[in-house]
Amino acid sequence: MTLTCSSKVCSFGKQVVEKVEMEQAQLEDGRFKYHLLHSPMCECLVVTNRDSQELLLCTAYIFEASTSERGAQHHVYRLVRD
Repeated sequence: MTLTCSSKVCSFGKQVVEKVEMEQAQLEDGRFKYHLLHSPMCECLVVTNRDSQELLLCTAYIFEASTSERGAQHHVYRLVRD
């Protein structure tokens, strides 16, 4: 199975750059492993099966910092599929 790994960087809600790579499994110790060494952890990472387009992994990191009279604030966001 070939994986498609899409890394995106966004700034102020707009996509700035996207890198798409294809990865093949390598047999190691009797297991097939994928090494996404050329795709560092970005703000948004999507991994799909290239042949079936099945979504395998989707991560997004959103960092928000703010101050108020009540102290430091933070928000937790959840990714949902359209």
